[in-house]
Amino acid sequence: MDQPEAVGQMTMLRPHDAGLYRVCLVGVIIENYMILRHLLPLLRPDTVDATLYGIDLFIFGFEPALWFEKLNQRPVVEWFSFFYLSYFWINAAYLVAIAVIRRGGRETSEFAIGILITFRVGQLGYMAVPGFGPVGYLASSFHAPLDGGFFWSCVSRTVTAGSAMKDIFPSLHTAVPTFLTWFAWQRSRTEPGWRLVTLATGFFAANIIVSTMLLRWHFAIDVVVGLVLGSAAWSDWGEVIIDGYVEHAGCRNRGSVASKIDHLEAARQMTMRRPHDDGPFTRGAREC
Repeated sequence: MDQPEAVGQMTMLRPHDAGLYRVCLVGVIIENYMILRHLLPLLRPDTVDATLYGIDLFIFGFEPALWFEKLNQRPVVEWFSFFYLSYFWINAAYLVAIAVIRRGGRETSEFAIGILITFRVGQLGYMAVPGFGPVGYLASSFHAPLDGGFFWSCVSRTVTAGSAMKDIFPSLHTAVPTFLTWFAWQRSRTEPGWRLVTLATGFFAANIIVSTMLLRWHFAIDVVVGLVLGSAAWSDWGEVIIDGYVEHAGCRNRGSVASKIDHLEAARQMTMRRPHDDGPFTRGAREC
């Protein structure tokens, strides 16, 4: 058995085990987020909305969520509400395409590592920088509620039912689509079929990002940090982690294979030196 084959056998999971492993990873991410609804008020009863709002004014000179109020018309609100909801659909589509249909391989590993980094860092950010966002902190500054219809009501019900409520920094609605866009673009460099996917993902990502501020969920600084997080998760972290693992597994396996080869070679040489000896030592070497 050569080394690559040995490494592959060491790290390969049976199909049903691999499927269960992927489902469990997704379940852990979702469950962790749902727990934050009850955990955040205990860990951080305070909020930092005032600080985030101050950062927006310092950097941009205005608050985008307030500026977008001039676009508070039903067609506009419905358009961006649809894209805000599409965040969940696009995540599910990529999960099925990469983790289920295109099973295994380096591509799946890079995708999984990038997604895990994005969600882990993002959820830690929720605990470190809790806030209600413009919809809560600047409620008295808006002249009227959002004029939405069906899609806006779906967004509102979804947030009320499942949101952690103080989960604004960084914006994962920004970070995850950003990562997916970079991931698709990287694939398109070697697979032409991904070019259309990249354009579609980028279009959805851009609209999702705008929707987070127009629908009053996020400050601009939440979005900026989300862009940085999604781009950082896509960069070289996945390759570094995978290369480190492969190198570690390869070295470890090379040691075991080399030890077995040395043992067999020693046994063969001993057998050649004592061809007529049918003693237990030679019989053991022949059995090897």
